[in-house]
Amino acid sequence: MQKMLATRFTKCLWTAGFTIITYVACQQGLWEALHVTRYFTPTGQQRAKLDALLLQQRNHSNEIQNFITLHDGKLEDPWHVEQRIRAAAVRRECIGWEKNPQDLPSKLENLHHLLVDDHHRAIYCYIPKVACTNWKRLWMVLTGLTIIKDPVLIPHDLPHEIHHRMMLIKQPISISTLQKKLLTYSKIIVVRNPYERLISAFRDKFEGKGSTHYKKNYAYHIMKNYRKNINTSEIPVSGDGLTFSEFVTYIINLSRSNYDEHWKSYADSCYPCGIHYDVIAKYETMAEDSKRFLNLIKAPSNLHFPKYAPTNTSKLISSYMAKLSTHQRKALYSVYEKDFKMFQYNEIRT
Repeated sequence: MQKMLATRFTKCLWTAGFTIITYVACQQGLWEALHVTRYFTPTGQQRAKLDALLLQQRNHSNEIQNFITLHDGKLEDPWHVEQRIRAAAVRRECIGWEKNPQDLPSKLENLHHLLVDDHHRAIYCYIPKVACTNWKRLWMVLTGLTIIKDPVLIPHDLPHEIHHRMMLIKQPISISTLQKKLLTYSKIIVVRNPYERLISAFRDKFEGKGSTHYKKNYAYHIMKNYRKNINTSEIPVSGDGLTFSEFVTYIINLSRSNYDEHWKSYADSCYPCGIHYDVIAKYETMAEDSKRFLNLIKAPSNLHFPKYAPTNTSKLISSYMAKLSTHQRKALYSVYEKDFKMFQYNEIRT
């Protein structure tokens, strides 16, 4: 009994001692506190590591603090704080990449993802498989391309068939006017986890009934080039049966300039290093982000982003990624690394 009590007493002392150390560390600096309290004296190498850790924590705290300001004694709107954090993450990643972050694409046709609404002085960069159908529906209402006031009532395929009529580069304007609009109009980009988007595209185009066009024009040729230990005559001309692993092998071996828009990176679709987006919307916070953007451009008060039920693709990421080899996962991440880092998404590891 005495031994047991002694053990518990010792544990209490250690707990109390750790609490004291933590408190002093916050006040004096981690390595100094550990040294002063004489729990141990760090070596030079340990001291350097502890100093680096403390500096990292302080820098992080200062960075967050810089995003938060007080107005009349009240904290700033958290949504605006979050938008500045998202914008800062994009700027940080653009600095370190080979391409000049101020450059726009050299070819005008590379900007075909930008839709414009001159009445509300707004630009939206659409990205397939990131709620772009509903955004195009909404854009049709904003630009007056339809008399329908409720975006939900617009047929699913119609926005994709006529979205060229809303494209910025299709306007009969000069380069200088185009540049002025890019600088002065309110702009929005909408993103989601890159793997979640890729899996959504794969499921939509190749699984089950999928898309006849994508199966015949993509799946058949992918299987023909990358399916192992099979006679090409055995590959169905319909394109049925493409596996996710085969699809990923195709992605990582393809020149990025030849990517279909459904798996082209955000960086190569919307050029966030060259275009400053006023609102960075995310699939996970779509309701609030869309509401704020519509308020920003002074859209009609009765116009809202259509209600939607987020897909469960996020829950499937791990199971799909588990089908890939270590080499495939590393190579795939390198394809979308810039997107992951720019928009603060974590890679799913299995």
